Amino acid sequence: MNFKINKDDIESVKNCPCCDADSFIGLALSIVDNVEFLYTSCCKECGLVFREKRPKLRWFLNNFKLRDSFQVNEKINFINKNIENDRISRYRSIAFFLKKVTDGRKILDVGCGTGTGLKSFEDQGFEVTGIEPDHSRAKIGRQLYNVNIVETTIDDYKIESEKFDVVTCIHSLEHFHNPLIVMKSISNLAKEGGYVYIEVPDFVDFVKDWNDAIFLAHISNFSENNLSLLGASVGLRPLIRSYPKSSGYVHLGILFHKDSSYRYNKSHYVQEHTVNNTLKYAISCYKNNIDTTLLKNEIPTFSLPFINDISLSYKIYNKNQSTESNYNQYIYRSAIYNPDCESYVIGVSSKVKEKTMGNQTLKDKTSEVIKYKYL
Repeated sequence: MNFKINKDDIESVKNCPCCDADSFIGLALSIVDNVEFLYTSCCKECGLVFREKRPKLRWFLNNFKLRDSFQVNEKINFINKNIENDRISRYRSIAFFLKKVTDGRKILDVGCGTGTGLKSFEDQGFEVTGIEPDHSRAKIGRQLYNVNIVETTIDDYKIESEKFDVVTCIHSLEHFHNPLIVMKSISNLAKEGGYVYIEVPDFVDFVKDWNDAIFLAHISNFSENNLSLLGASVGLRPLIRSYPKSSGYVHLGILFHKDSSYRYNKSHYVQEHTVNNTLKYAISCYKNNIDTTLLKNEIPTFSLPFINDISLSYKIYNKNQSTESNYNQYIYRSAIYNPDCESYVIGVSSKVKEKTMGNQTLKDKTSEVIKYKYL
């Protein structure tokens, strides 16, 4: 299934979605059908790497519905058992961690997907509620696990009188168009003295090369300092940094404590050397694994033939698709520079013919007991 996009579907942001600064460094541009649909930048003040230009939320929501109808009509099972098993293990580890450091058991998971994580929380004694805007995912969660999933965005989640002991947002914040507004909503849903746990991919561990430049799913790429800043700016005191592990990656988790008396010092989270290190890494990262000898522009441009996946943009389909991981979709894509259009044209790598798709295994796919440090 191909997803159409035009210029009216695209928006640009003028200020950093984390610290509100207006000075950025461009990192990469991605184009499809002559539409600039992703422009990746790094904030000079806080080091957040984000999509300065991206499809509007409306485009995503409309295409979630189209994808759901297509999957139903074609009787496509989009559930990847390997990914779901990994999610069960990951959420179980998070549940053990939260039981160690918090007392409350009434929990809200923002962006709960198919509800696998909710079920893991429930099995560990939590009273669970989930928020999920993607109809196809929310429907699966209700059918398979009989868990309470509210099919909405957090902006439209209006239960004013309801407060939770713990609010989690696990590998979801990076998908939101305005993480600051989301963090405000999350903070409002946590009771005074309660906790908020945010887990995202760690930019320097997760993003390794140019593939992220066309990764539609992630609107923001966080590091410890700007994620801490984001929470602190809405009255959440950073308490514990955790190092959850899954699918071969060490992720970034921060447990915040809701404390109305907390006053943060912004300069603590925007230290120049930390931001400069992130910026240097980001500039080199998006040129990694491409031939830059012919590159005429400082910022690499990537051209896609079409968008066939709302998450990865360009996904390689094959007969083993049901077992294919997102990781393998990356390693079989190529980016070949075309001097005529001065861009890297995205295609299928010749390696596809040499290897059996779906049989690749990631190192250390199981989740571990979460390691953490107090901030």
